[in-house]
Amino acid sequence: MKLLKFSENLREALSVREMTQQGLADHIGTTQQTVSRWLAGINEPDLTMLLEICLYLGETPNSLLGYDDITEQDLLAYKKSVKKQHIKKRPKPKVRFRLFLAEKEGFEPSLRFHVLLP
Repeated sequence: MKLLKFSENLREALSVREMTQQGLADHIGTTQQTVSRWLAGINEPDLTMLLEICLYLGETPNSLLGYDDITEQDLLAYKKSVKKQHIKKRPKPKVRFRLFLAEKEGFEPSLRFHVLLP
């Protein structure tokens, strides 16, 4: 699986069609500096801008985001790697029960929970 960055895919799509940053910016209603940041990999467009770019270039969102050639096996391998890297098990909090008796007459004893976090 070769997962390219959005910036590389956008640069390739513009060069194949011999389009300029300014031409893309004018058509989708943004500035040339914004398109330049996308191509440099500094920022990425929001979803509505991505759809505008796709319509203008005749590309699919998957192709610009680099998800065209991904197989089910690639997705499973990615999920496993993410789980190993980012998901940490949280320690279970210790719960203690205490019985509080009121010192004055007429009050019923109450049970309160205290959660002790690590």
